[in-house]
Amino acid sequence: MGCRPSRRLIPAAVLLAAAGCSAVVGSRSPEENGSGSSSKVGDLEFAISEKSADFLQEVLIFLGADRPPRRALRVIRDTHDLKDWSLRLDVPGAAEKTREALRDLTRSDYESWEETALVISIVSTLSTRDRASLIRSDCISTLHWFDGWVHPDAVALGRGPEPAEKETLQAMNVILDLAEKAKTGDVAGNRGVVIQAVEILGNHRWARVDRPEPGILRARLSRPRGVIRLLGSNRLDWCKGDPEVRAALDRALVRLADDVHTLAPLAALGDRAPFVRAAAAAAIRPDAADAVGPLAHALRREVTASVRLSLVNALGRLAGEGAGPRHPAVAALAGVLADPDASVRRAAARLLERATGLGLGSDPAAWRRWWRNEGPEKSGS
Repeated sequence: MGCRPSRRLIPAAVLLAAAGCSAVVGSRSPEENGSGSSSKVGDLEFAISEKSADFLQEVLIFLGADRPPRRALRVIRDTHDLKDWSLRLDVPGAAEKTREALRDLTRSDYESWEETALVISIVSTLSTRDRASLIRSDCISTLHWFDGWVHPDAVALGRGPEPAEKETLQAMNVILDLAEKAKTGDVAGNRGVVIQAVEILGNHRWARVDRPEPGILRARLSRPRGVIRLLGSNRLDWCKGDPEVRAALDRALVRLADDVHTLAPLAALGDRAPFVRAAAAAAIRPDAADAVGPLAHALRREVTASVRLSLVNALGRLAGEGAGPRHPAVAALAGVLADPDASVRRAAARLLERATGLGLGSDPAAWRRWWRNEGPEKSGS
């Protein structure tokens, strides 16, 4: 098993005032921005270009030759055609080498949150873009391993008030502007401005789910990955040695890594391979409240009974015990009681019994009668 980052996270601090910050929200269109490398960005959806191949090369340079995660990522690079993330036919055993590299990532030591977040970002990219379904499934499992120790730290760290999207975009422009100025002048006096910008990016709720469609969720997943790329890039090399900047970056990166894992399995619910969809459902954490909508959406469209069973079990974890009829996961489970597969209906009934505390057994008809009489519409919710 791998180790947690040895860097100690600093408790969340009050945001520092950004006196004298003159950056403005960019107004360029995506076409004018080109590849996204401009010093101004005008749209959160386009703020950081996600060219996966370039990103992987950047991460390999950042991690250094002697780091175990770098060795695993180098294998992934060398076994793939990075233009379309397909396995290279001229590399013998490319699939198994990639799978072993993913396993190595769960056996590696991670010395900083920066290193951890960058690796999570690469693995999540593979989970949606690799052409091999078995590797996409392994990526979901690898992310789930990371989540076992990243998420508790993110929960303990908490978040401050969520900034408006305009403020978040301004924070990106602050970092990009100062990176340009650092090439030719002294920007050391802007340390406080950088800290506030980083805190804003860390407090944004990147994992909020507004719509349940997998395609939209994949697009949203690219946002925290892009911010990880921004904060982990060399744009902040001029101030990363400052302890307070480093602590702010750590706080932001653990939250961003957590957001990536929240969204990655939800995006994979629309994968073309049934066993990847099942793995994604199994990787959804019990406290992911926004997952109910995507799970219910997936259930309505899922044609494979075994995957529907995995989706139902995920809803059961979200409902937990004693949820009552008003819990959205209970409503979604009640909707499964008419499923054509008996094992799926029985599982929904069992999980409803656990969630409501009612002893109606495994008879879906009894639960449907209860839902008609006691559901949210009847109880006034």
